[in-house]
Amino acid sequence: MTRLVRDVSAGIRVLQIRDGILLSESQILERARNIVMGLVGNYRIETLDRPERAGRADRRPSSGEVATAGGDGADELPAAAY
Repeated sequence: MTRLVRDVSAGIRVLQIRDGILLSESQILERARNIVMGLVGNYRIETLDRPERAGRADRRPSSGEVATAGGDGADELPAAAY
C-alpha cells in the first residue's frame, strides 16, 4: 500500500504542476492516502510485480466480460454496463 500512496502522490504532484495549484507536501500525502483508502475500500488492489498464480496468466475474458486487474473474473461486469 505504501507504493500505491507514493504513486498516487506522484500523480498529484504532476497535476499540481500542470494546474498551478499550491499544495504542501503534507496536503499531497493526505490526499494520496485518502484516494488510496477509497480504492482499497472499494476494489481488490493487487500489485502487478507479484508473480501470477498458476493458471491465471492464460485466462482471457470472454466476449461479454471486461478484463480486470485481478484477472479472475471476480470484479467483471458485462461490457454493456459501461
